[in-house]
Amino acid sequence: TRIDVIPNAAEPVGETALRSARNDLRARLGIADDEFVFGFVGRLSVEKGLKHLLGALTLGSPASRSWRLLVVGDGPLRPEMEESAAGAGLGGRVIFAGFQSDVSPWFAAMDAFVLPSMTEGTPMALLEAMTHGIPVIASAVGGVPAVVSHRANGVLVPPGDRQALSAALCEIASDGALRRRLSAAGHETVRNQYDVRAWAAAVRSVYERALQSSQVGR
Repeated sequence: TRIDVIPNAAEPVGETALRSARNDLRARLGIADDEFVFGFVGRLSVEKGLKHLLGALTLGSPASRSWRLLVVGDGPLRPEMEESAAGAGLGGRVIFAGFQSDVSPWFAAMDAFVLPSMTEGTPMALLEAMTHGIPVIASAVGGVPAVVSHRANGVLVPPGDRQALSAALCEIASDGALRRRLSAAGHETVRNQYDVRAWAAAVRSVYERALQSSQVGR
């Protein structure tokens, strides 16, 4: 039996569309131009580790200027996470946007993307953030280290390590040069290795081989 493994892929995004979406959405959410926005996109469930991100944000200020956390997604833990944010004094800083059918403009509003998962495959949200040119901080679990090389095209932290995650948040928020370097490298990684056009060609090749094999076997 032959097994072909084809990783997830992301579609390229135009820079003009990104700038327009960023300005429109941040204005609608009441986010000032000088506020730093951390972003999370995913299902609000235990394995996604949002509670560790909220915990890390309570350990110390991640930026000298004002910051926000934009949470895009829904799930069984949403009420608990909203309560935790409020209880930790983060209620005014955390925006729970709920489920969104089109997440692209929400990525555009972010300054850094955080994936604090406890388990993962090759997460689409990670690839989409990178193709939007957003610097990423992610747990080193599952297929994530195959996409992100620590301090080369993103920052990796041990899963569940709130101290390490807090330190990464602080560094990303305060170091503009690091953000620009990781942004460019992450975008290049997706373009070279996870482009949706290459993915489509790989899928087509698998189906063509399977069709040829079935015809030979007749």
